Amino acid sequence: DSSTSRGLGDVYKRQLFLLYLQKHRLHNAIPNFAHTSGENTMKTQNIGILHPGEMGISVAASAKNSGHSVFWVSQGRSEATRTRAERFDLRELRSLSELCETCSMIISVCPPKYAGELSQQVLRAGFKGIFVDANAISPMRSHEIGQQMALAGVEYVDGGIIGGPDRQPPGCTWRRSIVTMLSLIHI
Repeated sequence: DSSTSRGLGDVYKRQLFLLYLQKHRLHNAIPNFAHTSGENTMKTQNIGILHPGEMGISVAASAKNSGHSVFWVSQGRSEATRTRAERFDLRELRSLSELCETCSMIISVCPPKYAGELSQQVLRAGFKGIFVDANAISPMRSHEIGQQMALAGVEYVDGGIIGGPDRQPPGCTWRRSIVTMLSLIHI
């Protein structure tokens, strides 16, 4: 039926996204699995999401359902964003500086025209962890941001999101898709 094929399409989009990130070294940076004796063991990290809007909330929910603590910055965000963050029990921080001090990884999911400025704000706030740029920006712009991050001692991961915002059907959970996503990280 069409709802099943639509659900499989969403899973397929997530799989493509993770394969893309894996190709760009995110599989070495993803903090939820550490290899020990050939087995995967859970390792919880503090992950910041900039921002849990319509696109970012799917990424935040995936990280949270994978056992991580997920943080967001409430300063300057809309009531709709606050409602989404509360619905998924994201941890609120009031400033970008707090987020940069608290998190070992920041995932940027924002409109492309704001990606460069947001990355600069993260650098000015003194972040020193892993910065995942999951925005739809050009390869040249990504290279520029990556160079700036490297000069500041930040590990940069160029990513991307394939498809539009996730639409959760009634009665469905995020868990089923997340398990599929996580299993692809170590292909």
